Amino acid sequence: MRITGGRLKGRRIAVPGGGDVRPSTDKLREAVFSIIGDDILGAKIADLFCGSGALGIEALSRGADYALFVDSSRRNISNLRKNLEKLGIMENSDLKVMDALKIRPKRMKNYSIVFADPPYNRGLGERLISLFCLPKFEWYGILVLEHESDWIYKGQEMEILNRKAYGDMAVSFLRKNR
Repeated sequence: MRITGGRLKGRRIAVPGGGDVRPSTDKLREAVFSIIGDDILGAKIADLFCGSGALGIEALSRGADYALFVDSSRRNISNLRKNLEKLGIMENSDLKVMDALKIRPKRMKNYSIVFADPPYNRGLGERLISLFCLPKFEWYGILVLEHESDWIYKGQEMEILNRKAYGDMAVSFLRKNR
C-alpha cells in the first residue's frame, strides 16, 4: 500500500496479512483528506481500530503534528511500529494496544480529528459514537467514521457534516452536538 499525499507521498507501508485488517483504499483516503483539507495541518489526530495505520500515517504525511494509534491486536501495532520507524515518524506517534471502546475521555480531549475504521456489521460504530457522546467525554472534534455503505447514523447526539459512499464502504464525518 502506498501513501497518497503529503511529504511521504509514494512511500510504501506494509500491511499485516491474515485477513483481519481491511486497509482504507487509496480512493477513500484521498477523498477523506480532500474533505478535511487544511484542517489536518498542525492537528493532533487519533486513529482508532487503526489496523495498518494507513489513515494516521496519511494524516502525518499531510501535516498533522501528532497521531495516537489504537488497536486491540499486538500484531497490528507491531507492524505499525515498524512502518512508523521506517518512515521516520515514530517520534510524532503514540501506539496503544487496547480496545478502542475503552479509551479514557481525558485521553481524547486534545485530539481535533479522530479516524475510526471498526470491523463492519458489529455495531462498533454506534458504540463508539455513544462513548464519545457521554457527558464526561468533553471532546468536540471531527469523527471520521468508516463503515459499511448501508449503515446510516440515526442518532441525535452528533451532526453528520458529510457522507461519501464507495461501493460497499462509506465514510461519515460527524461532530458532537454541544
